[in-house]
Amino acid sequence: MATAVAAISTTARVIGEVNDHQGSIASAVEEQGSATDSMAGNSSEAAGGATTIAQSMREIAATAQATVGGIDEVRRASEEPAQNSAHLNTLVGRFRL
Repeated sequence: MATAVAAISTTARVIGEVNDHQGSIASAVEEQGSATDSMAGNSSEAAGGATTIAQSMREIAATAQATVGGIDEVRRASEEPAQNSAHLNTLVGRFRL
């Protein structure tokens, strides 16, 4: 009988230990789930940031291209008065006394 009581006592102790381990495992699984959710949120936020950066870069490239076009227009416009001035000098040179 003492052997049966000892076996039941040992079984109860082992069941208690298994129960403790199950609680630890459940807690670890819950923490892992929270960490995974957090990483998914961070990944989504990073993807949104990358999209915003890409859009900004496209806008900067378009602005730079427009600036180059404006510089070409200014250059062409500045050449015209110089050509007119040279032509006037030629015409005035004909009428010297």
